[in-house]
Amino acid sequence: MVYAVLVLDEAEAQPFPVWPFIILSFFMGGFIYLVYFGFREPSRVLRPQTKYQKRIETRKNMILLSLVCLSLVLYGLIYGDWSGYIASFQSNGLVHIMSIDFILISLLFPILVKDDMIRRDNYNTLDWAIYSFIPVLSALYYLNRRLEK
Repeated sequence: MVYAVLVLDEAEAQPFPVWPFIILSFFMGGFIYLVYFGFREPSRVLRPQTKYQKRIETRKNMILLSLVCLSLVLYGLIYGDWSGYIASFQSNGLVHIMSIDFILISLLFPILVKDDMIRRDNYNTLDWAIYSFIPVLSALYYLNRRLEK
């Protein structure tokens, strides 16, 4: 969902429709964004939000997204079983692929954040590093801070 918000924000600047990538990402995971990054042209111009974007990027929705994500992270930290995960990672292809998917998404996120910060004319290296440092949590922090500016 976090990627969807950022990709949707630069949709008007792309020479192709981005909605198929957003929809497919819910079924195929972050691997579909590798294709998106292959076709994507970095946008440096902030364009007016569409009606659809205005409905999605509300304070209430970003708080809801943050609460859901934080709940899942806390659930994993409290009830997660690292030894079970490692065993599943080694023996279950789905767990293996989903883990690699998460790592790739986390490594590509700083590119989207940097371009978004430049579009909004508030890029500085320290803030960018903070927003890119911790997967998921930093992204949520960025999306919520972005609404304040």
